[in-house]
Amino acid sequence: MNLHASQSEIDALEDVVRRAASGEGVVAAKVALAWHLRQRDSARALQLVQDVMPAVRVARSTALGDAVASCHARAALAASEASALFGEVVEAERCLVDARAHLNPGWDPQAEGDAWLVEAVLARARGQAERTPAALAQAARCFARARDKERLEVAQAWIAFERAASGPQRDDPPGTSPQGDEGADARDAILAAARGLELTSRNPAAATRAFAAAGELAHARGLVWLEVSCQLESGAAIHELGDYDRAARCFDAAALRARATGWPTLIVTCDTHFGALLCDLGAYDESQRTLEAVIESLSARPRGALLANAHSALARTLLAT
Repeated sequence: MNLHASQSEIDALEDVVRRAASGEGVVAAKVALAWHLRQRDSARALQLVQDVMPAVRVARSTALGDAVASCHARAALAASEASALFGEVVEAERCLVDARAHLNPGWDPQAEGDAWLVEAVLARARGQAERTPAALAQAARCFARARDKERLEVAQAWIAFERAASGPQRDDPPGTSPQGDEGADARDAILAAARGLELTSRNPAAATRAFAAAGELAHARGLVWLEVSCQLESGAAIHELGDYDRAARCFDAAALRARATGWPTLIVTCDTHFGALLCDLGAYDESQRTLEAVIESLSARPRGALLANAHSALARTLLAT
């Protein structure tokens, strides 16, 4: 199963699901659709997993329908990533354990490495800075053993991204070199985003161009978290350049996309950026209201970078009034 899918591939799966009433084919199609919608439409992905799991469990318990039973791990991986993005990290951890308990390399040889990629998403959602690169390194090792070039390059690109996100590096992230393979869009999107992060502090204008290229490629392959992150990072770089109107357009686009996902963490990240921008625009009362709402929404969560960023932005607003 591909790691990422184009819209035409998703449309084909939708057609199979729509036409088939029951049987192994529709179960496999629903699981594949859930996997490819895990970021494009996380709520629907979770609903699809809920729909197919009874059939998967029956097939496994009767020792019949190996093709259906083998879908268990992939369905659980889709549910784990979607749950993590919704901030339901306990459920995401449970689904990840469930997926690993039902790996079937004979039917889904990529699932073991993909589980490490999902773990990296979960670790990022939990703010576990050391767990994320460790999971990506494990994914790369799995794909190297399997000689899966596409997935290996994607895992390596995410490693470069995480390295760039951790702070200025001595060496630049590797440049993109599209080769026309199925994974090129995903790989190049991640590498372009890594390049943008590396350039942000020393060449914000070039960084915005890298983020724009990354966002376009991410959109094409359903990498929604990366797409919105690139919009936010581009807006932040433009904000630093003092072009507040253009930064506001970036943040508005990011917020619109984030709200469509329903992912709480992404939404409050957008609101924090926008609250900081409102301060620079002199809209102190609106900035304060926006940032206080972010802090309130984060009050039930463990303390972390999101809350610290919101408090920092609010302190700056209060000092400016």
